[in-house]
Amino acid sequence: MKLSECKRCSLSKKRTQVVKPLIIGNIHHVFFMGEAPGCITGDSLINLAFIDRSVYPDGISIKDLIEKNDLFAYSFDIKNQKLVIDKIKRVWKTGRKKVYKVTYEWKYATRQGDYITKQKSIKVTLNHLFLMKRWHNGSDPFKGIKRDNDDNYLSINKGLKIDYALQPFHCSVIGMNNRTQIGAFSTDMINESRFLLEYKINRKLMEDEECHHDNENKIDNSWNNLCLVTKASHARIHMNRMQPMYNKKMKAKHTKVLHSKEYREKLSKIMKGKLRDPLIYANRLKQIQDTNASRSKTVKELFKTPKYYLRYLLGRRHYFGWSINEVLRRYKIKFPDNHKIVSIEYIGIEDVYDIEMEKYHNFAVNGIFVHNSNEDRYGKQFYDSSRNSAGYWHWKIASKLGTEKNCIVMNTVQCRPLNGKKNGKPTSIQIYKCSIWIKKVVDKYNFRLMILYGTFPIQLVLGTSPPIKDVVGRFYKTDYFGKEIVCFAMYHPATLVYDNKKYMPLFDEHIRKVKAYLQK
Repeated sequence: MKLSECKRCSLSKKRTQVVKPLIIGNIHHVFFMGEAPGCITGDSLINLAFIDRSVYPDGISIKDLIEKNDLFAYSFDIKNQKLVIDKIKRVWKTGRKKVYKVTYEWKYATRQGDYITKQKSIKVTLNHLFLMKRWHNGSDPFKGIKRDNDDNYLSINKGLKIDYALQPFHCSVIGMNNRTQIGAFSTDMINESRFLLEYKINRKLMEDEECHHDNENKIDNSWNNLCLVTKASHARIHMNRMQPMYNKKMKAKHTKVLHSKEYREKLSKIMKGKLRDPLIYANRLKQIQDTNASRSKTVKELFKTPKYYLRYLLGRRHYFGWSINEVLRRYKIKFPDNHKIVSIEYIGIEDVYDIEMEKYHNFAVNGIFVHNSNEDRYGKQFYDSSRNSAGYWHWKIASKLGTEKNCIVMNTVQCRPLNGKKNGKPTSIQIYKCSIWIKKVVDKYNFRLMILYGTFPIQLVLGTSPPIKDVVGRFYKTDYFGKEIVCFAMYHPATLVYDNKKYMPLFDEHIRKVKAYLQK
């Protein structure tokens, strides 16, 4: 049986990527075992689909999503450059790590010609990847990054810098009817409820179909509140609930009165008499003027919304003879659609979390898109060798040992762990059942030493779980895999990312011990 066909434990049921063993060289001195994802802090607001915007206007914090099922989030289809919906496979806590605050801002113009600036921020580890805005030559005041390859993501330790533009996620409540508009570009905002309903029914709405909110709350877009109805039945529903005259008997009686000669003459006499009164006439004019002011205020507010302003320009396109490119040029002057990074600063050590998506492998959070679990993306251990990442320190250790070209690297579990009561950490049963794959590699290849990175490899191979500080820095002999193996326990390389000064002396000492053993 192949590793990709494994169904030994619950991890296989929802995996998107198997993290295969990494075999380097022909003579293998060291077998490294361990994992290392990138993460965001627990207060990050995930822009979920199918939620009540009146309760969660900006999303739900990632730490509150642990142990939740049937969750959907907004993702970005990079190939087709459009907003999509993707299912969340799992959410888990990855530990405590050094985090950095990335602050970004965007602007929009007012009718008076000045700009209003808004800011948001997100706290991430050094190796967490941001989706960069596609670069457009000459079209945006703040340009996205122009890459020579097809990698659309950057992390802080891979060169993310101030002035780089992130791919935005827009979400706003507009209009007097309080409907939510969403989009990955301000030129392509869509009605959220219709977008969600089309995903729910797995097709586009027909011309005579509408999305109805069952509880009448037009920004409650939870799954069960979105109903497919025809336009005619939608009108009847609202008339029935809001218009007492929909009752057939009352409507017939009312119609008869309206059409009677007595009623019309009486109404005309009343109106003529009232409007002859200077005070009533003045109040009527005031009412009209007040309505105009209110309408003007509403229009000014709508002018701040991208979709309304784009429609405004399109409506004047033929009158002024504008081309569609001219319309977009004018539009982008007012809505530059930028989320430019203005600062990156170290915050401290915090609890961090990660998400795995089912198909598109990125998700909207705090108004931008970031990548999900990195091992899930690349399907190999310590994929990220850029400076000050767990991968960087792992390969630094392997280089100091002289084993970077002759080693085996493998995870304790070959699928990313599910969340649950263990907060996303693999359970002892999952570790045990997955150990058959480690045994296959151990049987096939010869090596002198197995290095155990962190808690899970130590628990599996040594069968013990004391405080890790009492175990690291020592050699052990085990026959767990059916043959005698010498092991050495170490802290995970990720510890050097969030506290280099404290742990580097310990790693240097451990490297000296291992190197001396290998030179025997």
